[in-house]
Amino acid sequence: MKKVNPDLRRIAARLAEVLGPDRCLVVGTLAVAVHGYPHATDHVELLTSLDLKEVRKLLRADGIDTLPQRRNGLAEGWPSVHGTLAGTRFEILPELVPLQWDHAVSLSMGGAILRIIDLDGLLRLKRRPHGGGVGELFPGRVRRSEGRVGRPCP
Repeated sequence: MKKVNPDLRRIAARLAEVLGPDRCLVVGTLAVAVHGYPHATDHVELLTSLDLKEVRKLLRADGIDTLPQRRNGLAEGWPSVHGTLAGTRFEILPELVPLQWDHAVSLSMGGAILRIIDLDGLLRLKRRPHGGGVGELFPGRVRRSEGRVGRPCP
């Protein structure tokens, strides 16, 4: 597994602490990096088993502000909670695909445990409509316009 920006890990760990570490998983670019395919990101994405209204309530009770819900309740094609913590953007998604939570990868960080979505779950998440596609996971490996495999990432 690759190293991940410690500030992003701290933000993810803080959000997981508020939501309950057993009720959320790190997903998105941060999870992709943990699985050995690093690329730049400036935000944190978590997936939760909680209802999003409960997520907003827990964050608010802990002094973490969220952005107003979009008029249609959807961002990027699915409901989510957006906000900023310590200058870092975050997004919290509901469980969009069935996951095997017991397959999550656990990272220890200063006494806190961060749970990362397993690679199979991450692939299923990306394959769903509006999921960004599997090519998003491995930039440089798939050339979308040509539909062929490119050079591996370093």
